Amino acid sequence: MNIGAAGCWFKEGLLKRWKDRILFMYGTDLSEFSVRQGDSVGIPYYHFPFGSNPQIMRPLSMNRLYDVVFVANANSGIGRKNFIAPLLTAAKSYKILLLGSGWEEFGYPVQSIAWGETLNAIYNMSKVCINIANDEQNEQNNSRLDANNRLFDLGMAGCFQVSNAKRLVRNYFSEQEVVAVDSPAEWVDVIMYYLKHPDEMIPFRTAAHKRATQEHGWQKRAEYFLEKINLHLTQWDMKKQPPVNLWDKICRYRDMV
Repeated sequence: MNIGAAGCWFKEGLLKRWKDRILFMYGTDLSEFSVRQGDSVGIPYYHFPFGSNPQIMRPLSMNRLYDVVFVANANSGIGRKNFIAPLLTAAKSYKILLLGSGWEEFGYPVQSIAWGETLNAIYNMSKVCINIANDEQNEQNNSRLDANNRLFDLGMAGCFQVSNAKRLVRNYFSEQEVVAVDSPAEWVDVIMYYLKHPDEMIPFRTAAHKRATQEHGWQKRAEYFLEKINLHLTQWDMKKQPPVNLWDKICRYRDMV
């Protein structure tokens, strides 16, 4: 069963009613909180991060027309504008592209782009691709650590990436693969440094692409998922599941309607 981070979605009653039909729960949240919440209802929880498709997201030989690119929704959570505002002030002489909704106050009209070949091309046309986790995705009290798909797409595309949420990023990419800092001021300084030293970006692109190809492709994610299914199926016996009482049956019916 796929669930959101337990810090924002956890229906204890529903999960207890249906646990005889659930092999395990999985989601993108890395925090121990989701694991503990799963244990509290007797259902194992596994961290199952996003990944990327190497047939779509891949390095391309293209002119880097933009200095900085960010493709994201400014309204999907809070915290992103705290990074973007000082960046736009510091990088006035650079060509910056913001695609998505919610950037109108910075002079960027609402624009959307579907995930796919065109998005990969845009990433490859940028010197620096930025990634910003929303505040709620990077809660430091270990109630939610939830990497977005962009982290893996940019790595697979062989892009130079500057992210926030250092604690989160380091679970997937090293310091030699993805630059990550938490302070907006330092984050902006890092971007400005690399824009002035473009040759220093090259090793990051190569290393991030190698890591993404080896560990963060859809094939790897599918193999891990099947491993967990096979593990729990060998332990599963529907006949040994406890009987469902009448009240839970009524509640199950309510759940479905």
